[in-house]
Amino acid sequence: MEFSFYDTTDNAAPYSLVLGADKNLWFSENGANRIAKLSSNGNIDVYDIPTLNCGASLVTTAKNGVYFTEYIANQIGFIDFVGHIIEYLLATKCSPYGITVDDEQSVWFSCMESNQIGRMRGSEIVYFDIHTPASYPSFLTSGSDGTIWFCENQGNKIGRISKHGEITEFALPSQSSAPVGIASGKD
Repeated sequence: MEFSFYDTTDNAAPYSLVLGADKNLWFSENGANRIAKLSSNGNIDVYDIPTLNCGASLVTTAKNGVYFTEYIANQIGFIDFVGHIIEYLLATKCSPYGITVDDEQSVWFSCMESNQIGRMRGSEIVYFDIHTPASYPSFLTSGSDGTIWFCENQGNKIGRISKHGEITEFALPSQSSAPVGIASGKD
């Protein structure tokens, strides 16, 4: 097995990465306030996020670009495959963190501060309350069954939300396991 290493700029602090529909690797540079693209030939292109110190964190792919969260600025960002960025300010102070796109291209995101899961479909944004108070939702992922799965870091649970906003929570057997990351499998 062979590994390649690529240099980013000083203070880039690469945080989250995803393979885009354009076959490039996209990632957030939290420390440099940018979104970056690593192409198959090893070139790295960087794109400044318009809002300074936005707290860019997790990224997810869509058909025509990449969505990302800006937890400090309370925004969802979108960058198309040529580098144009659009930012969507959220009306509810939620500190978006985890993000995923479902099979209908709706954008789902976790709201750490307001203890909700948000869904953006076009210009419509709705929020769904998590039953467990102060659960601190973090990463989420799209399931093969059309639902969205998420971690409740402080709630010690895994949650599932339907496309209609119905939330089911599953307690973890280990006390204080504090789940953060979650990924979908092939099944």
